[in-house]
Amino acid sequence: MTPEALAAFTIAQTDALIAELSRILAEMNAPGHDHTQDASRLKSARPRILAAVYCLSVYAFDGTDFASDAQQFKTYMTSVRQELTRLHPDWKGPFTLESILQQGVGAYLRDAPNLRELVRSKPDYVFDEEIHAVEKSDDRLALLTLKAKIYILEATRIRAYEPAHAPFARVVRENLRRIADEMTGAN
Repeated sequence: MTPEALAAFTIAQTDALIAELSRILAEMNAPGHDHTQDASRLKSARPRILAAVYCLSVYAFDGTDFASDAQQFKTYMTSVRQELTRLHPDWKGPFTLESILQQGVGAYLRDAPNLRELVRSKPDYVFDEEIHAVEKSDDRLALLTLKAKIYILEATRIRAYEPAHAPFARVVRENLRRIADEMTGAN
């Protein structure tokens, strides 16, 4: 896959996840539903989702022959980041797209902060059962998806006790796992 194709895939998957989350909010805001949710919350989640999908591509390449040549892989991922930046000429926010992606790499792939530190700083976005299941599994992908879920739900300000939490959490986890499966199948 070319850097341009991976960047386009990353954006398409980000948009697809946002569309799915928007659909959930629309259902919750339908007449006769007890709870309404503000759809503008999703705009702030886009950088977190984009970073998570980007990191899934790095994760998918891990251990492949392609990634074993560190310099070649670094050059390739730099090209992907440059293409993502080119495809977002009107990127707005307090951080550059490059810094958002690098924050994602630190959080999801370098485990900084680790899960316990992240949960201490954002306890309203995760349940103890989720933490225990991931720690018990020792599954890197489960850890990445749980951390992404925490960051994405924090960006949307959907706390664990809100009605939107369960469907959002499920959709985020399922979509990130599906994307990882697609990526590992493509290598």
